[in-house]
Amino acid sequence: PLAAGAQRIAAELGRNTSVEVVVLEGYGQPAPPPPAVLVTTRGSVLDAPPGPVGAVVLPDMDGALRRPTLDAAEDALRLACAVAGWTVHGRTHRDHRRVVVQTREPTHHAVAALAAWDPEAFWAAEVEVRAPLRFPPVAHAIRITAPVASAPDGLGQLLRDAVPDADDVLGPLADAGRVGFLVKCADRDATLAALAPVRRDAARRGDDLRVDVDPVDAW
Repeated sequence: PLAAGAQRIAAELGRNTSVEVVVLEGYGQPAPPPPAVLVTTRGSVLDAPPGPVGAVVLPDMDGALRRPTLDAAEDALRLACAVAGWTVHGRTHRDHRRVVVQTREPTHHAVAALAAWDPEAFWAAEVEVRAPLRFPPVAHAIRITAPVASAPDGLGQLLRDAVPDADDVLGPLADAGRVGFLVKCADRDATLAALAPVRRDAARRGDDLRVDVDPVDAW
């Protein structure tokens, strides 16, 4: 899922199978005719299966689950379900379907939801994980970033003074030349309205202040 070691996996498979093994890297690459083994990276997952699929193997699903993003688990499950669904394409016999997941955390709620094909159970568990941290969908998250070189002095305190008292302001964290803050709030409209003067002042100064509502990445 993270495109790490795709060529190595293909080389190992090629030494142990008599059919063609192809690595698909990049979007829109054509798949070879069956029988074949396709090693796909995240960006090369096909919109539809290339034909009857006898088995799907998801190596290192843990890597996808541990990505440092707010939606890592749901995104991993979404991708896994999409690819696992290929096994029903062109198949008439249930015994021929195989989905294999490599994981050190078989009890992780995303892995369990995939095994049971039960996304509702995933969300019931995911909400419990996010609730103590006040992450979506329990609350809203707003990420505010500005270039380190031109960020207003005391931007963090400026944001804390502007937003409602119940909001949490986390930061600063500098990354790729920008300084960022994460605001967690219950009333998104009220927080955005409170931030409007800060945004207007930044626009008048020509500062590149960016506001990302419910971001996928925290920073």
